[in-house]
Amino acid sequence: MNTKRFITFLMIISFLVINILPAYAQETKEKTILTLAEIQELALKNNRNLKTLDLVMDQAEKLEYIYDNEYDKARANSIGNYQLSRPDMEQLAEVESAISNYEAIGFNENMDPTRDLPLAALLPLYSEADQRALFAHYMTLVLTQKMLTQKITGTEEIVEGQMSILKLLGVADSTSIVKQLREEKENAEYAIDDLKRIKQDAEKQIKQTVSMLVFAAIKLQDNINLLEKTYDQYLKMTSVERIKKSSGLASGTDVDNMAVKASNYGKQLKFARENLRILKGKINDFMGRDINNTLQIVKYNVNTVVIPQPSYEAVIDEIIKNTYEFYKLDREIEDLEDELDDIDGSNEKAIKKDEIEKTKLAKEEKEVEIKNEVKKLLANYHEKAKAYQLAQIKLESAAKEYEWEKIKYQSGLISKLMLTGSELKYLKALNESAAAGYDYELAKKEFELAREGVFLSEEYYNAKKQFEI
Repeated sequence: MNTKRFITFLMIISFLVINILPAYAQETKEKTILTLAEIQELALKNNRNLKTLDLVMDQAEKLEYIYDNEYDKARANSIGNYQLSRPDMEQLAEVESAISNYEAIGFNENMDPTRDLPLAALLPLYSEADQRALFAHYMTLVLTQKMLTQKITGTEEIVEGQMSILKLLGVADSTSIVKQLREEKENAEYAIDDLKRIKQDAEKQIKQTVSMLVFAAIKLQDNINLLEKTYDQYLKMTSVERIKKSSGLASGTDVDNMAVKASNYGKQLKFARENLRILKGKINDFMGRDINNTLQIVKYNVNTVVIPQPSYEAVIDEIIKNTYEFYKLDREIEDLEDELDDIDGSNEKAIKKDEIEKTKLAKEEKEVEIKNEVKKLLANYHEKAKAYQLAQIKLESAAKEYEWEKIKYQSGLISKLMLTGSELKYLKALNESAAAGYDYELAKKEFELAREGVFLSEEYYNAKKQFEI
């Protein structure tokens, strides 16, 4: 089976999936307050890549149907000498039905295969060679139709030139037609299986990407809330310094330094607000909404109990088994070995054996790549889990300190300004703990996806780095 014919087809689909595009806007009444689960649901519903996959899968299923029908017919018949298993009229009706399937996607018998291809609008992802093969199948049906028509009208002559046309298209006889149809039928079946897995993996990648963007938005909103309080605090502290200066208790430099700090926090606040606006626009776009629509995200609560990462040895075999790339390589090796059994020439056998060996080496290389990636994911899982645990300890300490400062304030031992300073330290620790929790949650999910055989794209990690808070 020639698996190379649809490699380009699958590469294009993979590119569409990896580069996850925004969804189409939907004109519906929209909620303004959404949970992570609701955002994920809308993203899956409206993502244009998933819609494209559905369309391409539908095309592949139609082609598989055509191949399946024509393969069965080719096995029962031979060019120029038809052994009909049914009455001629019934057989002719089936052939004409099959021809109409081809013509519905753009084929016609007047096409010049050296000039008019590529041709069918329904097959934009297929190479010129693939389309020529389809055209050969179509012409076989056309010739079959003419011969059946002649037989029904009492004429046994074969249409002049029909065999030369088939030879021009690389089909010498009915045996080669049957073989080609069987190969194309298998290709279509494999493509359907691969597309189903691609869509499953795409849905998981989209959900993870949405989680990453939502967590980034929540962290940014928390940071904005803290910056607003901090900016206000430094404005008040600047006013205090000015009062102290008027009383001779502070210098102009002290006032200027405090004013600069306040200004810097103001700039950070403005920048953070703009980033949040852009980020929410991206999330809206993923959901199929206008980028400027109002969006409030319900805070996601990460479990405070950290689950230790499993050992590499405990999971690597499971991950390799679940990685679809290994399944496809095993499938290709099996097909190549089947082809080897059908080859007689020694040179041809040697070439096919080399091809098998190359595929096996590719499988070994992929296995090494996966093993290294799993080690990185486990190391990141461990790092984020430890950071989350440490952030929780720091938060607990900051909370106790803040409670003590409130008691001191109530006793008149410290000023309101000093209490606010302690509150800001506590809020900072709270934000850092929440952020560490989100980072841990993403790392854990990245590993869980790998365990299912899904490895996230480079674009995902680039976007994740871009939105790190």
